[in-house]
Amino acid sequence: TTQRQLPELAYRLNKLKLGGSDLYISLDSTASLLESINEGSFDESYGRFDLEPELTYPLRLAPWMSVALSAGGRMTWWGQSVPVSRLDPETGQNALFCGEERVEAGTFYCGDELDRVYPSAALDVVGPSFSKIFGDGAGRFGKYKHLIEPRWRWRYRGDFDDQASVPR
Repeated sequence: TTQRQLPELAYRLNKLKLGGSDLYISLDSTASLLESINEGSFDESYGRFDLEPELTYPLRLAPWMSVALSAGGRMTWWGQSVPVSRLDPETGQNALFCGEERVEAGTFYCGDELDRVYPSAALDVVGPSFSKIFGDGAGRFGKYKHLIEPRWRWRYRGDFDDQASVPR
């Protein structure tokens, strides 16, 4: 099987402060055309669009420690989906299904669009931070800063029940 990602359009918005508030917004998005070819079996092209906005609220607990709370979500659309293997209620045996419709073995794509939407949240803790500046200051690179800064991240991503239908 040959899989290719043809043209992709990406837009990223790095953390941008919202007006006079303490909130920051960021955004990752892509639009892609994907192609999957298996000689004699299938030749499919389909689109994928992905959008992931996030709001972040930073907290400065001390000069040497910071905490940031983030909330957002992810929305993805695929122009194709793949059949899922599950138990056929009529025969009691495993079979391939596109949605509720049973399909023949050897079916690689359903021809149905697929949407995924789930929430996300994160907590980032940075610190305590320790630093020291070394060097004599001679020349442009005469000084350097040594920084020890532990980072901890907890991330929540919501569930998506149709993961097996996502074309890979």
